[in-house]
Amino acid sequence: MTDPNGLDLVALAPEVDPAASRALFDRRRARSRRRRRLGAGLAAAAVLAVGGAALAAGPWPDDRDTTVASGPSGDGPADGEDIGFEVVRVAEGSDRMGMLRSATTGPELDRLWSDAGLPGAPLAADFFDRWLVVSITIPDDACPPELTRFEVRDGTLTPVFSEVARECDEPLIPKTFVVAIERAAVAPQFTLRLPADDVYGFAEQRLLVDVPQQTATTTTAAADGTADPAPSPDEAPPAVDAFTQFAKSPSAETAEAVPFAPTVDIGLGPELLAELDASARLDPAAWRLELAGRWGGAGTTSALELLAGGDPIETVRDRRRSCAGSFAPPVPPGYEAHTLWSLEPSDVDSCLSWFAVDLYLDGDGDIAAVTVELWEP
Repeated sequence: MTDPNGLDLVALAPEVDPAASRALFDRRRARSRRRRRLGAGLAAAAVLAVGGAALAAGPWPDDRDTTVASGPSGDGPADGEDIGFEVVRVAEGSDRMGMLRSATTGPELDRLWSDAGLPGAPLAADFFDRWLVVSITIPDDACPPELTRFEVRDGTLTPVFSEVARECDEPLIPKTFVVAIERAAVAPQFTLRLPADDVYGFAEQRLLVDVPQQTATTTTAAADGTADPAPSPDEAPPAVDAFTQFAKSPSAETAEAVPFAPTVDIGLGPELLAELDASARLDPAAWRLELAGRWGGAGTTSALELLAGGDPIETVRDRRRSCAGSFAPPVPPGYEAHTLWSLEPSDVDSCLSWFAVDLYLDGDGDIAAVTVELWEP
């Protein structure tokens, strides 16, 4: 992936010296006793790229260490526990700042890799026999910090970062850390936490991660014996089109076709300003929100009115930027783990005409929140 500033790591380092990379990786692991707990399997699966920008996974060796590090099994992480982990990759983040993701199976990791916009290929399939993966996107510059440990309290893991460079004059470049964590140390469940960052505008982020026992992957077979294909993660669910139809023609009939949560939060950007129940949602006026200077605007705006304006609309999953912005917008508090689908005009002559209607879907596919973002000159 080429970063927005034109720094192409692949172009800068098309080849890696395996011996030098392995030596550098071993020295890095030796700095931390907790990392030595992880065994040779993960070390052999990683090659440190030039500049320390990424750890690329490779095939597992036949003689890999299969000893699981000591720790609690099935009780979740204990307060103060030394959690075994390894940073698998650090990449320039195209994800939203403050975004947390997790994967406990190969298919989940494929989706994480795609949704986070990570370069290269994910890890080998048998990686998940012992590990799970989380991704953490933080605001930073061209000199990324080092993830030194996880602080554990009440079943919650908070990453602790340490700066490795005193000064770095490069511009803000969000970094996505992809981290492997020992399954045995955190099963059957833990919460990943990232503290709030007032400077860059995101609230405290929490992601509940279930750690299931590893089982064989199965597919659902139809009556004729053929397997049902899995839906594409980039294919918008029916809720998105149903909401668009409701916005263009609000009525009890079109509202009934939309899988709304019992109550729906509405807001502007990351600010949630009102809550609509089933009755209120039928009134278009209830969707209008006062701009009150937000994005330099006055008067009101409404998700319904924007979508009903006649502009051709495109659907984007987990949008990563505004019209002229470089970074993804902050998420409303409480919706970090929801799936984001955005509706934007597909053909605008100016950012002054751009908008985004963001739909936050819960685990059941119901629309739990609807927010609007405009562009400020």
